[in-house]
Amino acid sequence: MILEELIDAYPEQLWLEFSAEEREEAWLQTQPYSNNTARRQAYLNLLCIQQLLPYWENEPDLQDLPFTLPLNDLTIGTQTKLSSVWEFINGTAITIGETRIVIVPEEINETSQLSVPQELVDIPEWAADYYLAVRVEPENCWLNIRGYATHHQLKTEGTYQSLNRTYALDGEDLTEDLNIMLTAMSFCSSEKVELPFLPSLSSATAAELIETLGQPSSYSPRLNVSFEQWAALLVNHEWRKALYKRIRLPVFSSRLPPLHQWFDVERVQTALNTAGWQRYGEVFDTAKEAALALRFRGSLPEQSIKWVKCFQTQSQPLIYPPVLILELVKRFDGTVWILPQVRPVGFIERQRCLPADLKLTAFDDQGEPFVQLQAKQASNLIQAEQPFSNSLGTTFTLEISWNGTVVTETLSI
Repeated sequence: MILEELIDAYPEQLWLEFSAEEREEAWLQTQPYSNNTARRQAYLNLLCIQQLLPYWENEPDLQDLPFTLPLNDLTIGTQTKLSSVWEFINGTAITIGETRIVIVPEEINETSQLSVPQELVDIPEWAADYYLAVRVEPENCWLNIRGYATHHQLKTEGTYQSLNRTYALDGEDLTEDLNIMLTAMSFCSSEKVELPFLPSLSSATAAELIETLGQPSSYSPRLNVSFEQWAALLVNHEWRKALYKRIRLPVFSSRLPPLHQWFDVERVQTALNTAGWQRYGEVFDTAKEAALALRFRGSLPEQSIKWVKCFQTQSQPLIYPPVLILELVKRFDGTVWILPQVRPVGFIERQRCLPADLKLTAFDDQGEPFVQLQAKQASNLIQAEQPFSNSLGTTFTLEISWNGTVVTETLSI
C-alpha cells in the first residue's frame, strides 16, 4: 500500500514524512557503533527524534514545556543527538515537562507487537509514563506511530519474554489516538508502576564487567550477565560511556564513508586515502587499457567509478601485491551496483599471475557468503560474475585470502 492509502486506512495514527537527504544524513551520523544491529537501531531512533521532536514542539499544548533527551549523550559536530544506549538496546527516552515518553522504532515487519527492552521498563530511573510503537520505512521516507501503551499496561498486561528480556504487548492493545495521551499529560498524571531499587554495584565490580563485556562482538552484551548487574552498570552514566568507548567507538572511528558517496571524490578522497584506497588511475595505467563501462540491459549508468586498495604484507613481494578493485555504478534511480575484482599490480601486472589459491569471498551482514571465487592457474584477474546491489545502509564484508594471509574490508552501501 502507498502512504496515502495507509493514512486513509489508519486515520487515528500519526504519519510523518522525511526527505531522502535527511535519511542519508541520519545514516552517516549513526556509524560510530560496533555492529550492524546497533547501527541500524541508532539510525531508526535518530530518524524518529528528528521528526517527532519538531512535531511535538509545535503542539499548542506543549509549547511552554521543556523537551530533553535524557539518555542522549553523544555529540555530532556541536550538537548532542546520539545515545550510547543505542549500542546496547533499542529505544529513545524523551522528557516533556514532567512526563517521560519512550519511542521504540521498528521497520515494517509481520508482527504487530510493541516490544520494549526490559531496561526501559524495570530500571526505575529509565521507566517512562508512555511507550510509543513507531514504524519506520526508510526506503519510502515515512514513519508512523501505531499507538502507545502505558508503563502500567506493560507491567500488568504485557508478556515478559525472558529469552531476550523484553516486555511485549499486542498491537490491538495499543491506544492509537495520541490526543488522549496529550490530554493526560496536561494533568501531569503519572502512569508508572512503583519499581524496586536496583542493587548497588561496586566500582571494582563495574570495572571487571566493563573489561569482560567490552570485547568485540556482533551483538549486544546485555544478556551475558544477570539483569540486576547489567542494569546497575548501564544506568550509571560514566560506566555506560566507559563500556561504549571500551571497544565500540575506537574500532569504528575511522569507518569508511558509505559506497554511494564514493562517486563524490572531493568529499571522500581524504578519508579513503587515509584508509589505503586510491583512484584506479593512480594505480593502473589507464591509457593502456580499453575504456570499460558496465552496462545493465542496454541502459547506460549515470555514474561509474573505480577505487583500488593494495594489500602489501610480508607473505607477498611488495612490488606485486594483489589489489582489491571496486567498480561502482550509480544508476539514475540512485541504486549503487558493486563489482569486486582482484588482480596483481606492478609494472608488468598483465603478465603476472595471482596466487593459485587466492580466494575472494563476499559475506552479507549475517556472515553468510554470497560471492565465492578462487583464482585458477595462470589467472591475473578474478571478479564476480555479475554486479550486486542492496538497499541503502546495507553492510557487507569482502575477504581476500592467499598464502596464509587473510584481509577483510567491511563496507556499507
